[in-house]
Amino acid sequence: ATPGAFPSQGMPKISLRLVGAFAGCCCASVKAAEVRLPPLSGEVSGVLTRFMLPGAPELRWRIEAKPAADGWRDYTLTTDSIGSRWRATAQVDAGVNGTWRLEESEVEIGTWLAVLAPQLAPSLVGLAAEGKLTVTGGGDLREGQPVGKVRIEWKDGALSDAAQGWRLDGIMLTGEFSFDAASGHWASAGPSELSVRTITTSSFGARNFSVSATLDDKLVATVTGGRIEIAGGEVTLEPGLVPLSPFSVDAKLKIKRVGLQDLVALVPAGLKGAHGRINGEVRLMWSAAEGIQFGQGELAVGNDEPVTMTLAPAPGLLSQSLPERFGFLPESAGRVGRWLSIPNPAVEELRGIELGQTDLVVQALKVRITPDGDERGRTASVAVTARSSQKGSVDEISFEVNLSGPLSALLKIGMN
Repeated sequence: ATPGAFPSQGMPKISLRLVGAFAGCCCASVKAAEVRLPPLSGEVSGVLTRFMLPGAPELRWRIEAKPAADGWRDYTLTTDSIGSRWRATAQVDAGVNGTWRLEESEVEIGTWLAVLAPQLAPSLVGLAAEGKLTVTGGGDLREGQPVGKVRIEWKDGALSDAAQGWRLDGIMLTGEFSFDAASGHWASAGPSELSVRTITTSSFGARNFSVSATLDDKLVATVTGGRIEIAGGEVTLEPGLVPLSPFSVDAKLKIKRVGLQDLVALVPAGLKGAHGRINGEVRLMWSAAEGIQFGQGELAVGNDEPVTMTLAPAPGLLSQSLPERFGFLPESAGRVGRWLSIPNPAVEELRGIELGQTDLVVQALKVRITPDGDERGRTASVAVTARSSQKGSVDEISFEVNLSGPLSALLKIGMN
C-alpha cells in the first residue's frame, strides 16, 4: 500500500501465518468465470479498528484455508465483536465452485440498531432494542456466486421508544429466504411469522399480536393473515399487500367484541366513558406522508352484554330546546300563569346526562364511515338510541352526529 493511503488509526492490525505457496498468480483483470483459486493453505487474521459505520465496535476476523480431497479446499471465516459473532465455511474447487454454510451467527439487536439506525432512517434513531438475532443457512457456490437459503430468527425480543411512550415485549420473528447472488433475486422461501406478546402505549394496551406474510425482492409483503387482542376483543387482518419501502398500510380489519372503554380515548371531546362491546369492519390506511386514513366501514354495539356511555360535559346539548316549565295559561297571564305552571321533569334529567353526571344505557349504536361521502354528503355518522340509567320521565333519547370533511383531521384532534 502506498504510505499514507490509510489513516493510522484506521489501519487494520493483521498477523499472517501462511503455509505453502501460490501455484500461480494473475495480475491482469479477468472475467469472474476465469478466476481460479491458488492452492493456498494457512491462516489470515486481523482486527478492524475502524469500521465504515460510525460507532461500530472493533471487529476481529480470521480466515483459514486447508486442502481437502480431490483438489478441493476447505475455508472457514470467523468474526467476533461486541454484539456479534459469525462462523461460515465453504468447500470449493479451483474454479470457486462448491458449497457454503453459515454455521453460527449471533447479533445483539440493541448494539447494532444504535449503529445502523442513523444510516437506515432518522425515524429509527432513539429506538431501544433487546434480544439476539440468529442467521443460519447454506447452499452452493457457482463461480464464486452464492446461491441458497438463510433462516432468520429473533426470539424474546423487545423494542421501545421512551420519547414516544410505547414498548413492544415478547417479540418473535422467524423467516426463511432463498437468493441467487448472480441474478440478484431473492424472496421468501415460506411464510415469515412475527408475533408480539404485549404492546404498551400511553393511550392503550394490546397483546398477542401475530402476522404471517411472504416477502419479495421489491420489499412488498404479501400478508396471509393477522390478529391482535385489544380491549378484551379481537381485531383480525384480511390478506393483502403491504409495501415496506416506503412503508404503508392499506388493510381491511374485522372487529369483534372490542371494548368501548379504549375507543373513548380517541374522542375525549364527546365521551367521558363507555362500557360494552363493539363489532364491525373498517378499512384502515397509513403512510408517513398522510398519517392515518379511514376507508369505508361500519361498526355497531353487540347485544350480548349491557352497553353504557357517559357524555363529556356539554351544557345545553340536550336540554336547550326544551321548555323549563309547562304552562296552562297564556304568557299574558304573567305571574299567575307561572304559579299555575309545573316544572318540566325532563329538563333536569337531560341536564344530568349532558353534564356527564348520569349514564346512558345504550339500546342501539351504529357508526358508518363513508370517506367519499354518502347520499347526504357525510363522511361519517353516529346514531345512538338510549335511555337514562336513572328511571324518570324520559323514556328514550335518540341523537345523531353527522360529520363532513376529512376523518384524518378529526382523528388527530381526538388522539392529541
